[in-house]
Parts: sequence; structure tokens; C-alpha cells
Amino acid sequence: MKYLYGARVQGIQRFIFQTNKLKEIAGASQLVDAICEEEFRSFCLSKGHTVASDRMLQCAAGNIRYLATEEEAKDIVFYFPQRISQYAPGITINQALVPLLGDLSQELSLLEDQLEIQRNRIALPFDQGLMGIARARRTGGLAYRFNKDRKFIDRGTHSKVEEQASDQLRLFKKFKPDINSSKNIPFDLQHICPKQDQPWLAILHADGNSLSRLVRSLSRKVPVAQRPEAFRIFSRQLDAATRAAAVVAFEQIVEPAWQEMHKNNPQAKYPFRPVVLGGDDLTVIIRADLAFDFCRIFLAAFEQQTAVHFEFLNKYKVRGFQNGLTACAGISYIKYSYPFHYAIELAEALTKEAKDFSKALPHKSNREELPPSSLSFYKVQSSYT
Repeated sequence: MKYLYGARVQGIQRFIFQTNKLKEIAGASQLVDAICEEEFRSFCLSKGHTVASDRMLQCAAGNIRYLATEEEAKDIVFYFPQRISQYAPGITINQALVPLLGDLSQELSLLEDQLEIQRNRIALPFDQGLMGIARARRTGGLAYRFNKDRKFIDRGTHSKVEEQASDQLRLFKKFKPDINSSKNIPFDLQHICPKQDQPWLAILHADGNSLSRLVRSLSRKVPVAQRPEAFRIFSRQLDAATRAAAVVAFEQIVEPAWQEMHKNNPQAKYPFRPVVLGGDDLTVIIRADLAFDFCRIFLAAFEQQTAVHFEFLNKYKVRGFQNGLTACAGISYIKYSYPFHYAIELAEALTKEAKDFSKALPHKSNREELPPSSLSFYKVQSSYT
């Protein structure tokens, strides 16, 4: 018997933004990015299984959807969370299995429900410490080793720093594919916004609209036998469209700003650091004065790129998405000393506010019209928001 396996990384933003140190944020981002790509495939190979591309429905932004045999499903469910807890301590994986009985759209819907249920289950930390064991003072985690300043750090922090040092170009290449050196990549927040010149930076979060409607339309139109292929193409094209839109925004806003800085200072770093890019999700840290224009261009490019990449929908006669998907975004403007975990929560709340506003607009002419792209932003000027 075959199964639809689903996994979701829980608390991605919390894991990434539990520190204000840019190196650790970058390392955490790369760990999350690698879980769904290299680590899942590497794990399956270590168990003697081959990950077939035609059975991988989704593999991006902390989500895995895979068609597995019974033997593969057992190995993945029992041992994959352990592999991830050792690879990225602090990460929690939610898993679910649904038997494949013939209607993939219903099975995908059931899988999402099961994953939501799994979110309520308490996951025990991989490292259990006794009272007498030393702790990392900054994070409260169990002391794992000394850092370069001879202070204890926990295992999760160590993994983030090591990952960031091992592959400094991984996420940046998604925005600037031709980059081949890390010398202009920022590794400290003051590289993005020097305290004396530009003390403000922004956390930008964007998310696509009406994806569930598109999935339902695809389910209704596509013959049962062709649904695995259709959903696989949809997932890859959505990811490609989001990346292409991010490249457009980077080239039009960040690159010119860096070129201007580079004229006066050859050592200048890009005023930008990617955090999440995959599926229909985007999260970046950017210099405050660039955030609004970057977001505006990304939202417009996202509509254009999804229109191009979703041309395959014509094959299945899926209507209503010829002009692409829309997206909403939230920007929290903060001083670089402001706690990042508050800033990302605010950015996500602003994104939700933008989505609710767009969906509630009274001038929509018909029910099939997509909600427009929109942006909500807030400047944090005190400790209370």
C-alpha cells in the first residue's frame, strides 16, 4: 500500500529569530532551507530508499509532501524527526500519513487537517538537562561548548553558526544567482544599517493569496490519474515564480543601493539579508528606506511571474488565474536593537491584516475575482506595540 507523507517544520520564524545576531539568523535560515531539500533526500538514501522526483509533490519552505511506499513511510515517520533534532536542535517536525486510495485532492486535504492536529502535540526537546548542568546564559539552553569569547553556547546555536560558516551563499544565491563571493554579504546588523548613519531596518514578510482556491480548482479539473503530476508541477512553478519575483525586486532596489554605497566604500555590504524564500513565502531583513519599494516591486513581480509560470493551468482548463496570483505583505520598521522575535510576529500580523482587508473590499465585482495585492506596515517607536 502507498501513503501520502506530509511534514511541516513548526515555528520556523521563532527558530530563526530567537536571536538578534545576524550570523545565527542566517545559519538558522539555511538549516530550515536544507531540511526539505538535502536532508530529506540524504536521510532516505541512508535508509536505502531512493527519493523519486515524480513522487515528490512539495519540497520547499519547511514543507514536504511525498508519495511513499509502506516501508519508506515507516522509516521516515520513526526516524526522520530524530535526524532533524540532531541536525538542527530546536526544530520541531510535525508529521502525518494518509493512505492513498485514489482521490489525491481529498487525501491532501485530509493530510493538512492531520498536520494541524499534530501542531497541538507537545514535542520534547532533544537535549534533556539536569539541574546541575551548565547553561548558555544568552539562550538558556544546555551548554554544549565554548564560543570564541569563551562563553557557553547551546547545541542549536552551535549548529546555526556552523551552518552559516559552511555555506554563506546558499540563500543569497536565490536573490542574486550570479554571486560567487561572500565578501559583500552582511554578517552583522550594523553592516545592513550602520548605527551612526541609518539606525532603522525592516523585517518584511509576504505571503500569496488564494492558494487554497487554486488547489481546489486544480483538484476539480484534473483527472485522478494525472493529479500527482499536476500538483508536483504546481508546487515547482509556484516556487520558481516566487524566486523570480524576488530576483526582480533585488535587482531593481537592493543592487542599485549597494552600487551607490560601493562607490564611496569598496568594503560596503549589501543592505539586505534573506531569511525565507520558498513556496509563496518571503521573509527578508532590509535597510528601512529600501523596504517599501522592495515590497511594492516584489508584489507586482509576483503577479507577473505567477501569470507566466502558471500557463500550464491552461492544459487542465483551470480558469480565473490567467493574470497570476496576488500576494499580501507586512513590514515592521524597527531599530536594530529591537528584539527580532517581536518584529517578525508583528510583520506576520500585519500581513494577515493586509489579507483580511483585501478580502473584505466591497468593490469586488464577482466572487471569482482574486483579492488585490496589498501591504500593511508599522514603525515601532517604543517598547510597546
